Amino acid sequence: MGKGPGAWSCCTPESIPAMQPANALTRLSLILSNEPRLLRELLGAGLSALDGVTVVAETPMLCHLPGLARTHHPQWIVLSLDENGCLPPITDAIVAMDPDVGILAIAADGQCIRCVQNGRVRETSTWRGFVQLIREPPASDGPASTPHLTP
Repeated sequence: MGKGPGAWSCCTPESIPAMQPANALTRLSLILSNEPRLLRELLGAGLSALDGVTVVAETPMLCHLPGLARTHHPQWIVLSLDENGCLPPITDAIVAMDPDVGILAIAADGQCIRCVQNGRVRETSTWRGFVQLIREPPASDGPASTPHLTP
């Protein structure tokens, strides 16, 4: 199987047994707002099946994210990179409102996932890497990225 949306069909807990926590003490909540819809649904199903991960809201409308973030206080918001590989401008407003929220931005073809958390940027292109990004905080050493997430 090649990369792209088809590569996400393995979004099951069985595909990453070593990544599941021994107990569910650490709860992670996410809001999904990525496109295309099929990728969002596959991601939602895979994440919901993992121990300790809860999808608290889904929306295809980026304009709804600030209100949903205020209501649900998620650890992560998952959205799409634009066609140029950049985060949407609303990301700055969300992080300004809650600096502790992590942003996971996925390319529409599913081949790149950019994580912005606590001023640091990390990337991956696999389901296992995605799960590692949401479970492991960024290293506190090294230089932080620029404070603005969008160009």
